[in-house]
Amino acid sequence: TDYLNPIKKNHSLLKVNELAVDSKDGEKELHITKNDECSSLKEIVYEAKKWDQQNQTELDLVKKIKVKCTRLDTYLMKNKIELIDCLKIDAQGCNLEVLQSLGDYISKCNLIIVETQLKKDDIFYKNESKKEMILKFMKNHPFDLLDTREYPKNLFMDLIFKRNNI
Repeated sequence: TDYLNPIKKNHSLLKVNELAVDSKDGEKELHITKNDECSSLKEIVYEAKKWDQQNQTELDLVKKIKVKCTRLDTYLMKNKIELIDCLKIDAQGCNLEVLQSLGDYISKCNLIIVETQLKKDDIFYKNESKKEMILKFMKNHPFDLLDTREYPKNLFMDLIFKRNNI
């Protein structure tokens, strides 16, 4: 939690919640990696090393810690949030779980941007969310795919969805 102090100090308008978002409320193990931006609720898969020769050690596991998890619908209800203009999801392999955790609150989102990896196999995290999984889930909800943005190295893409009744 020490790494959150600069955010709290330098961004007084932000509310920092020491929570992870998952498909279930409760506790889960967080896999802390050498590059903490790669840390995930998912177990690390070391296939990434063959894709990224520059950053061979970023996914090295440093430690595992227990973290409190919440569903987004639980959080939104508890904090009386009724509308989300734009939701950006970059949850290190857990993007589908984060989407699922919205429950009926998904209809309260105007725009949803979801990062997804493009390979068919797990390359960073065990059972990580894939593009096809996100697209299949979103087909069952009132959203249109508005745009896509591919990242360098053809490993990731942002899928940008707009609620179709706005």
